[in-house]
Order: sequence, then structure tokens, then C-alpha cells
Amino acid sequence: MDRLLKNVLIIFYFLVLCAPLVFAQESITITTYYPSPYGSYNALQTSRLGVGDNNADGNLTSADVPTTNGDAWFRGNVGIGTITPSAKLQINSSGNVDTLNISSSTNTHYTQIIQNNGGGGLGLLVRTGSAAGAGASFKVATSDEATTRLWVGNNGFVGIGTAVPHSKFSVMQTINGLTTGLQFSGHHTPGVAAGGIINAFDSDGTTARHLTLQLNAGNVGIGNLIPAFKLTVNGSAWCLAGAWTGSDLRWKKDITTLDNPLARLLRLRGVKYDWRREEFKENNFPEGRQIGMIAQEVEKEFPELIIEDKEGYKAIAYDRFTAVLLEALKAQQEEIEGLKEELSSIRSMLNK
Repeated sequence: MDRLLKNVLIIFYFLVLCAPLVFAQESITITTYYPSPYGSYNALQTSRLGVGDNNADGNLTSADVPTTNGDAWFRGNVGIGTITPSAKLQINSSGNVDTLNISSSTNTHYTQIIQNNGGGGLGLLVRTGSAAGAGASFKVATSDEATTRLWVGNNGFVGIGTAVPHSKFSVMQTINGLTTGLQFSGHHTPGVAAGGIINAFDSDGTTARHLTLQLNAGNVGIGNLIPAFKLTVNGSAWCLAGAWTGSDLRWKKDITTLDNPLARLLRLRGVKYDWRREEFKENNFPEGRQIGMIAQEVEKEFPELIIEDKEGYKAIAYDRFTAVLLEALKAQQEEIEGLKEELSSIRSMLNK
């Protein structure tokens, strides 16, 4: 009985003295495979992890292990889905599986790097699940998403300074209520042939001003989105040095003199008028009373001086009126010379 009690006391003292060593956390440095030569573990849990000689002193010590719980250090390359990583971090996946997802706790904002998305072959996809980012494949914005810096839409449109690019590439900036922008588009615009378009504009929310270049046709529009001619200006133009129109004889054929210009000119009228600016704001008509002619009236006498745009609005080539006026003046001068001859004859008869 005494011997049994003695053994019990020995076991009790052993447990009291060794228990802290058995159950205490310990820092383990693994320098070889364990169990040797290879090992398989169903689970491995640690508060800190250090892999490799992180301080490069040639020794594996506690100095190679992070001091903050939850941290991990890796000296070499890290491979996920591969045992031969060739970069500091290499992630391999196969099939229609996301390679990397980084998301918020609510999964409303997330970044995905995708190897293959249903055969789409996407390489990098950064998007947000919030309403502010709907339709975005890539977005750079302020933290509250109130201001978009860079936007790449699911439709392939790219916007800088805008989350609603209206073309393949749009750059926009708004300062003090005035929005300026530059757009590059390859889309078909109603009224013109499909092709590249460059459009620079500014807008105060009410009136928009445009400078448009149609690359396919070589047309330029100032204040006009759909220039139908090499140069279309909605508004007034100012030229200090004059404008020249090619008129070389070597470019012309079937030349004839204008027929009966004076009588036709006398059937026309000069008018004063006001532009209907409120109904046609996009035309940028100038203010104040104007002097000119009516295109439909001129067309009846000189159709060669009238041209129409794609919407059927007519314009007058006022510069070509010089030829009409020249021949009308000559015709009038002939009449004056004839009257002078008649008057001279009458005077001669009266003096006899």
C-alpha cells in the first residue's frame, strides 16, 4: 500500500512540473522534412510563420519569424497551384476558376484576376458590385466613388474623368460647371459613313460647342457634330487675311457666259431678318439684325449658287455672286450705252 501511494505521488509531481512544458506554445524551426524524408499533414495551424532565412544571416533562428501574430514571411518565391514558382508570387489555376479574388467582407467591392471566364480569356478584371460601379470592368475613383478618374466599361469604352463614356475613348473634365472633353469614336454616326471620329467639346449644361474631325471623310466641323462638307461652321467665322478659291482655267471645261443675268437678278430681293436662335441653338446663330437673301428665292434663278446639307437645309454661295453681279453690271452698262447713243441722236436731231 505504501509503495502504491509513493508511485501515485511521483506521477502527480511529474504532471505538475511537466504540464506547462507539454501544453505551452512553442516556436519550431523546421530545417529538414519531417517525418523524414517527406510528410503529409491534414491540418497545419500557427500564429506566425517564417519560411527561409529572411534576415539573410545564414542561420534559421527566431529572428526569421514575424513578431506579430497573423503575419508570414517568405524569403523565396511562393507558389499557389504550382511547385515551381518563377516569381515572388505565382498562382496557377485551370478551367473556369478565378485565379485570385480580393473582396470586402460584404463582397460588394472586389477585385478578380481571372485565368479564363467561360472561354472569354480575360486576363485582369477589376470591378465593383456596388451600384456606382455597375457596368465597369475597371474603375479608378475616389474612395467614396463620387468622382471617377478612370473607367473601362464592359462594352470596351474607356473614360478618363467620366463613368459614362459615349465613345471608345472619352476624356472629360468639369470645372466651375463647365465640362470640356475629347472623344475618339469608331462608331457609325447617323448621316455620315462609318469611320473614325474625333470630337472636342465643351458644355455649360445648356449649350454645347464642338470641334469634330471625321477621319474617314476628312471633314471638319466647328460647332457641328456631323459635318457634311470639308469645313462646316455653325456660327460666324472671322478671317483677317482673306480666303482664296481655286479658279484656274486649266481645271475647267464647258465654259459659257451667264445668260440674261440682269433680268434674273432683278427678280431677287435683299432682306433684313433675325435668326431663330431659340429654335436652333445648336447652329450658334449670331445675335442682332442680319442682311442677306433667301436661299429658296435665289434657287429659282440661280440654282448653281445653292447647296443643301444632309438634313435639307439650304445655303447660298455668296462669294459666287460676284460673277452674277459682274455680268449683270455689264448688261446694265450696255443698256446705258445704248440709251446714251439714243439720247445723242435725239440731241443731234433737235440741234438741226
